[in-house]
Amino acid sequence: MSGIDKDKERPKVTPPAGQDFPTDPDLKVDNLLSEIEGEFAEFERALSETSPGVEEMRPDERFRHLEILLETSRILGSSLELGKLLALMLDRVLEVTRGERAFVFLTDETGNLRQNVGRSAAGDRIREGEAQVSMSIVSRVLKSGKPFWATDVLGEDELSVTTSIAALSLRTIICVPLLIREAVTGVLYVDSQALSSGLSKRDFLLIEALASLAALAIENAKLYSTVIHDAVTGAFNYGYIQVRIGEEIERCRRSRTTFAAILLQLTNLRGINREHGSTVGSAVLKELHRLLAAELRQVDILGRHGPDEFAIILVDTPASEGAIVARRLKKRVEKHSFAALPQPTPLRTHVGVVIYPGTGLSGTDSVLVALQEALRRSRDEPDIDGIGAYSS
Repeated sequence: MSGIDKDKERPKVTPPAGQDFPTDPDLKVDNLLSEIEGEFAEFERALSETSPGVEEMRPDERFRHLEILLETSRILGSSLELGKLLALMLDRVLEVTRGERAFVFLTDETGNLRQNVGRSAAGDRIREGEAQVSMSIVSRVLKSGKPFWATDVLGEDELSVTTSIAALSLRTIICVPLLIREAVTGVLYVDSQALSSGLSKRDFLLIEALASLAALAIENAKLYSTVIHDAVTGAFNYGYIQVRIGEEIERCRRSRTTFAAILLQLTNLRGINREHGSTVGSAVLKELHRLLAAELRQVDILGRHGPDEFAIILVDTPASEGAIVARRLKKRVEKHSFAALPQPTPLRTHVGVVIYPGTGLSGTDSVLVALQEALRRSRDEPDIDGIGAYSS
């Protein structure tokens, strides 16, 4: 797509006031400070019972810990995208622990544990499978729900013979469960080849509190993700498309730019469902979503508009580019051989395109109505490439 930066960052999304996004108030990140402070009191009582020689937390130390928690809550509250949220959290944990690597392992729908994100102290991403960790420690914490830390692994007879620990020359390991309502949903893991003699028991309490804060923020992000995504395809849902169109309208009014909206309809989906069943039809829709997503920039928005329709918002896109992309998507879909189909079946599409600003386009509803009109024109009055364009 000429003239458009494919790597452009997605604009920050803030649901407008009054938008009905159901959120469990118990998981609101911004209101966690009082709950975390209560946890501190519990931690201090437990520590005094198990380690009577440890003094009460000094006021300045307590203030520093609460200050770290407050700043962390602000950082975690800055995003509801799970991947970004996890990266922010790990960067903060590495800063506090002075570790070299940090990982988050989360349980999936089947209860299996997988690495969701890893970070190095230098801020580099560690992809799944790229680095070895002590899975024996991870499994132990996941099963017991109790934190583990060792500031000198070589001094632990049981651990020093563990293959992964020996191979990695690890000296410090910190592993803390991520708990939601007493259920373990994942594990926070930090390690280092250096001794962490500077970490006190109070610091480990802080790390546990950070893990509690992170677990709640992660759960909140997961809930938000289910609200804005289509359950069948994984694309954004119709409600989110409405919100984003409204945001793009406001942005275009402020910056005097344009955006294009495309509506693509798979015209023979009903026939596929009748002949092969709805399971195959759903698989076709998932494959179509992946196909369309691969043709778009990161900044663009792709969502399911109806049973057989996908809506696309091309951010900061001139009118000429919008029509070019619409034609390219139509050709790409109709030439694609869908693996989900038991036999080659050509898929047919209708594609309509709307450019904002435009005559008669004032708000979100007017753009959505215009998209339906453009789709009708692609059926009844298409141009030479089969595209329907809206004009008042």
